[in-house]
Amino acid sequence: MLINYIKLKNKILKIREEFPILKNCIHKLYELIFFDNAATSQMPNNVINIMNEYNNYYNANIHRGITYLSKEVTIAYERTRKMVCKSINAKYKEEIIFTKGTTESINIISNSYGNLLDKGSEIVISMMEHHSNILPWKILSINKGFKLKIIPVTETGLIDIKRFHNLLTHQTKLVVITHVSNVLGTTNKLNILSKIVHKKQALILIDGAQAISHKKIDVQKIKIDFYVFSAHKTYGPTGVGILYVRLDILNKMDPWQYGGDMVKYFSFFKEQIIYSELPYKFEAGTQTICNIIAYYSSLKWLTKNLKLIKTWEKLLVYFIIKDFQQIKTIHIIGRSKKVSVVSFLIEGINSHDIGLVLDKYGIAIRTGHHCGQPILTNYGINTVCRVSFALYNNLEEINTFIRTLKTLIKIF
Repeated sequence: MLINYIKLKNKILKIREEFPILKNCIHKLYELIFFDNAATSQMPNNVINIMNEYNNYYNANIHRGITYLSKEVTIAYERTRKMVCKSINAKYKEEIIFTKGTTESINIISNSYGNLLDKGSEIVISMMEHHSNILPWKILSINKGFKLKIIPVTETGLIDIKRFHNLLTHQTKLVVITHVSNVLGTTNKLNILSKIVHKKQALILIDGAQAISHKKIDVQKIKIDFYVFSAHKTYGPTGVGILYVRLDILNKMDPWQYGGDMVKYFSFFKEQIIYSELPYKFEAGTQTICNIIAYYSSLKWLTKNLKLIKTWEKLLVYFIIKDFQQIKTIHIIGRSKKVSVVSFLIEGINSHDIGLVLDKYGIAIRTGHHCGQPILTNYGINTVCRVSFALYNNLEEINTFIRTLKTLIKIF
């Protein structure tokens, strides 16, 4: 592993130069060590430059204007849609809807597709979901009388396939599963799960927020009906989400939000409303145009570096787990193979206190329940510390982090 690390080290050093925030001096003393990439990743210069260029020279609205600026930004905006379509291998660009984030994408599905379900329907959801992929379905089940079934998780941190199989019935209409757990870092086997779901004539929704920056996604190959993710976890800007819905399903869904650019015709004196074509009938109002245009650059950057990301992050996870295993008071949560994310506890020390002390040394990690209370409850704990890596992290940062942790343990 160390030999592989040395081979790639210089390449990563060059990549680090693309991220200006890494030169930030925290508390005017320490260079930033950013280990909170599962919450949001940093942006490279090419993305930041596009945002600056847009605001300096191209700021205008899309789809509505006949001006030069409007036409230019509309072309750039739709170019991003085509790039997203290609990156996840969607069949049609009309299947790609821009939202504010993963949370809004899921809420669109629950409020739009959810209205197509009958009272006796069942929704099956995993215990390891983020709150944003639990609460919309919990509220829907209360309001509409749906039955919500919970998929248990194995001790290692994966969906229990056998028990999952037994939960599905002819009343099951939708299965809701995360691709990669934001708490455990474990990856669910979508190819197996998708086959089981479709045999029962149900649909499957995948929260890909924690997977999209680490794995190549092919929605056609694994036969996914809904796939959602956010730009800000893929080296892109905040305020941009992606909602993929298979076209035949999307054609049956009505909009959830109403406003400008999503309607062709309506009148006070007629009941009929003629919506805009797909995907625009789901994009009411003015979108975060600048950020969506900049997302093209981050997706391009991600696609170019994805193979390196997978190799490099595998090394980083290996090294940090190895270091953790040598400290007796540290307990890693979940034993299955991890993608970028490692959560842990230190005996006798509150996770919040650990995060505060690390921050004093310029080290950013995440502490708390990570909007994943059900999965933590499953392990009999309330809060954990989480480190999560990106391509710009390195072994030197891990060594500094481990030294600081050891000092912290001695103090407490």
